[in-house]
Amino acid sequence: MRTSQLLFPLLSATFILACAAPGGDDTGDDAGGDPEYLTCPSARVIALLEHPDGDCDLDDALPEGWRHDKMFEESSPYLEDNMSAPPTQLRRYCSYIFGGSDDVGTDADYQALFAVLDASPAVTPDTAAVDCLGRLAQANTTESEELHAAMRGAFRTNVGWLSADELGVSLDAMDPADIAVVDTVSPKYGDNPEYDPVNFHGLQMAELIKDIRCPNGAEQCRVPVRFHQAMPRVSIYDSPEYKTGGHFGSQADIAMGIYDAVASWEERQGSPDETPRLVINLSAGWEPLPDNPVDLARAPTRSVYDALRYASCKGALVFVAAGNNAEPSCPGEHTGVTVPATFEGLAAPTSSECAALGFGGEEDPARPIFTDQARPLVYAVGGVDPRDQRLANSRVDGQPALVALGANSATREAAGADALALTGTSVSTAVASGAATLLWSYRPELRPDEVAAYLYAHGWGTGEDAEVTNVDGRAEIRRVHVCAALDAACEGLDPSVCPSNLDCVASPPAEDAGMGEFFAVFDSVTAEGSSVEFDGGLSEPEAPSCSPEGASTLGRPQPEVPVCPHCNIDRDPDDTKLYMTIDPAYAGTILSAILTTLDSDGDPTLHRFEGDLIDSLNDLTVEMTVLNLAITDIEVATIDFTIDDPTAGELTQTSTVTFR
Repeated sequence: MRTSQLLFPLLSATFILACAAPGGDDTGDDAGGDPEYLTCPSARVIALLEHPDGDCDLDDALPEGWRHDKMFEESSPYLEDNMSAPPTQLRRYCSYIFGGSDDVGTDADYQALFAVLDASPAVTPDTAAVDCLGRLAQANTTESEELHAAMRGAFRTNVGWLSADELGVSLDAMDPADIAVVDTVSPKYGDNPEYDPVNFHGLQMAELIKDIRCPNGAEQCRVPVRFHQAMPRVSIYDSPEYKTGGHFGSQADIAMGIYDAVASWEERQGSPDETPRLVINLSAGWEPLPDNPVDLARAPTRSVYDALRYASCKGALVFVAAGNNAEPSCPGEHTGVTVPATFEGLAAPTSSECAALGFGGEEDPARPIFTDQARPLVYAVGGVDPRDQRLANSRVDGQPALVALGANSATREAAGADALALTGTSVSTAVASGAATLLWSYRPELRPDEVAAYLYAHGWGTGEDAEVTNVDGRAEIRRVHVCAALDAACEGLDPSVCPSNLDCVASPPAEDAGMGEFFAVFDSVTAEGSSVEFDGGLSEPEAPSCSPEGASTLGRPQPEVPVCPHCNIDRDPDDTKLYMTIDPAYAGTILSAILTTLDSDGDPTLHRFEGDLIDSLNDLTVEMTVLNLAITDIEVATIDFTIDDPTAGELTQTSTVTFR
């Protein structure tokens, strides 16, 4: 059975999966759907060879029109830049692409290729599979510098952020750990505008991480964030664009990004750019197969697994986003964590297993890696809001043991394309990565699992049980607190070398969820603008209609700028109000909007916006639309805006609502 799976960064906008329905064979779907390669235009095929020194051309047996690469050597220009050959296990992967950059393989072309792969003794049986593409989703931002600064202050407070002044003289003793962001940005991004990314998601993650691991841009910890391309396609029909990247990636793309991150870090050892440790941030994932969440028989999936095993053998600490629900009003449609967050249930390889894979297995006693206890291959990170409630787009049965604040992030002194206020498990993952990198910069002698253990053990217990299988016995959900983790890791050490005098512990959410100053600024800013208030404008409540998308549905990129930068609800038993500010870029483009509310039992209800309310949202002269809500039981809310995009047609974007 060959079934497609998609890769997408994990923020708060809606996405539509472009997957073939599970249950098919090599050429079609048992339920009558399209074969997966017809739902994945330009999709390459990944196969696993029996022997690492095998040839991907299979003795010149490939059908006409197909070309091949050794995946971890030739399928990305950045891999070709690596000085050393891939290790043994990674040399087994072959990539097959049809024709030139503008060619699309037909049903017959794919059937012919699979027939050759299935018949070849050089290919490991039943591993060849289509490497389907996924899309990038975006999230919320802010348009006011005052609001941005207030949001940044609230976010920093709620994650236990530490300033450079608080770290003090200990900054001079840091040995900065490396951080690799495997995402939308080229490794060559920098001064050359040719490498400016199409999508800023990777830059946004980097800004979040830098704000935690090197507060206030302190000179002592100013080691560059390393970018590695995993989203190289502008559209589902395009060939990879490795300079500027795009909105789409695939499982093989992310596998190559992980390998590039580790191989590049290894090559820097012994040079002036050497760093003692490596953290990898992976704010991306794909929908698991319903009957087999960790399907390692498929070569594209296994390539990610092997790349992560390689990273683990080299001592990298990998944090992976647990994933979001594409349809918050239909919580049952997307359950459990996305892949590769599911790999938290798989053990990292032992020293001997690493050696058998050709991944090394030796370690420097001053930089230990291995332990006799089972440790996860990756650490999944879930998201909570400032009140420790699950995010509005959280997945049923998808909360891992380690969570972090994932709502209303903000970095830098002012808002910008790479410093947006975002919501989603991408944000949570970046918080964990930033905290781990800061801690490891002070304690590089700790094993990777020990660093993760400090984050977990000294986080705030939310009182809920983890819903995701892990291999190290963590049962309670705990929220990362940067200061508490570092304080514990430095306990008993000289504070001039490791800040052991921080005197902080993780704590429950503040009564105002740390958002008091933000709402004070919000009230001040919005009071100066024009507003229209409605006592009605919503349809009668209705239950959501939840049905899986058809197999041939293809997703499109989301708008990068959010429709509603600030959607807030003031909860009051006698006077509940919804405040909406619409970005001016969308004035006149909003076709419809649906408010989805979840009550205290988690049951969703839809409320459609009616004509006058839509007209107000489309009116450029109205800075704030206020709706009086006759809904008393609201715990979570989102708004789905359908807009008429001049280049892509109708698009739907989900805005998360913040509660006062």
